[in-house]
Amino acid sequence: MKYSCFLLVLLFTTFSFSQEIDTTLVQLEEKLANSTSETEKIKAMLVLGEYELDHNFSRAEYIITEAFDLSQKNKNAVTDHYKALIQIQLGVLKRRKSEHAAAIKHYLTALDFFEREKDTANMADVYHNIGTVHKFQKDFTASFSNYDKSLQLNRSINNKEGIALALLMKGSNYRALKKLDSAEIYYKKCKDIFVAINDSKGLQQVNNFLVLLYLRMNKVEEALQLNQSNIAIAKKNNEKLNLVTNYIKASDIYYKEKEYRIAGKYIDSALKLSKKEGFKDRIAFAYGKKSRLWYKLENYKSAYFSHRKYKSYSDSLFNIDNTKKIQELELKFKFQQEKREVQLLADNESAKKKIYLILFIITLILSAIIAFLVKRDFKYKKRLLELENKTLLREKEQITKAFNQLQNSTNAEERIKAKQEILKLKILTDDDWLHFRDKFELLHPNFFNLLKDSNFQFTKSEIRFLILKKLDLETKEIANMTGVSNDSVLKTQYRLRKKLDIAKTIEIISFLEHSTQN
Repeated sequence: MKYSCFLLVLLFTTFSFSQEIDTTLVQLEEKLANSTSETEKIKAMLVLGEYELDHNFSRAEYIITEAFDLSQKNKNAVTDHYKALIQIQLGVLKRRKSEHAAAIKHYLTALDFFEREKDTANMADVYHNIGTVHKFQKDFTASFSNYDKSLQLNRSINNKEGIALALLMKGSNYRALKKLDSAEIYYKKCKDIFVAINDSKGLQQVNNFLVLLYLRMNKVEEALQLNQSNIAIAKKNNEKLNLVTNYIKASDIYYKEKEYRIAGKYIDSALKLSKKEGFKDRIAFAYGKKSRLWYKLENYKSAYFSHRKYKSYSDSLFNIDNTKKIQELELKFKFQQEKREVQLLADNESAKKKIYLILFIITLILSAIIAFLVKRDFKYKKRLLELENKTLLREKEQITKAFNQLQNSTNAEERIKAKQEILKLKILTDDDWLHFRDKFELLHPNFFNLLKDSNFQFTKSEIRFLILKKLDLETKEIANMTGVSNDSVLKTQYRLRKKLDIAKTIEIISFLEHSTQN
């Protein structure tokens, strides 16, 4: 198998797009230089620091650290939200320097704020970063757990990029655990999402992971082609960490094909750049692979010294104390969360009791108001009933007095006055009529017998009309006393004439009295 063509690709790889990258850097630096307030300056540092994490790690460390110091000196310069974002970038710095316990501490500080603010997007980002730290620590159980949390949160807000990255890292875990079929499935799902959202940077990340998968699956040609493409892109974009990672992968490919000297050149390039940028975990990997290469070349002395350096760096990264410190930090964070939840429950319970007390007091006040209104309404109705009874009693007395005068007086003038008193009355209810009828019957005891003895069936309204007509009342007077219209009285009179079959010229009462006597 010939690999000279791939070496030529590397030799002739140029930074044809470096002008574009430089322009972005110049714009970010100008924005920082033109910042007129501490707040603007810190925000500009965050953007520039994030950019430099992929291009100039040492400068990124300086910028992000300065942003943190500035935020600490000027407490009101930025909001807590931006302070939490600084904590994330500090966590990334520490993680890339393989200071994993320090990275976890920064991430948990940021997570505590974002959880209180219910900032789902940033919570997902922090869980993703924590999962990556555990991945480097080879604690895959914790790593999977945090990636799953990130995946769930990103799905809840439909963050396609976040979903893809979580799937990518889960696939990476499966690859590390040699579950290659599962890894390939997750990589494919991830790649489909990046293609759908047209994310070229995301696709590059997937391709980086696919190199090692293809290598594990003995697809060496595919792995090498993809690796050389990734190296070219990393150089074009001046992405130092990505470039180191792909140099190491290139070394793995040539090692598998027993091209040990070419593998050595790639690992030397990776080691040189890692030392320059301070990527401790990559330095450890590089020395481990150099030891393996020297051994294959039968240079056992160099293999031994490379292995010692590998152990030195590796032990500093993955020692027991470091693992315990990470576990301690996470347990402490969990304890604080539980404590806050208990306090929140207590506060909620206290708030509920206050609400119940307020509702109880309001209920008492409303009950008192209702009782007062009911009592007042009862008194009012009682008073109104008393007035009605008095009025009714007074009207009955007036009826009694008027009829007594009509019955007992022989004086024409007194009888006229009595009739005028009767005309003042309002006879509207059944009780009024019964009382009026009783008094009328005393004055004309035989009138009702006369009506009964006739051959006619009279209605209530007709009987009332006949009673009032017997008292010599006119149509208008009858209407006024009974509370009806003149037309209504006339219609009653018309019905009676038709029932009695008499002409208009014949007086109704006289006709009844005469016809009954006959």
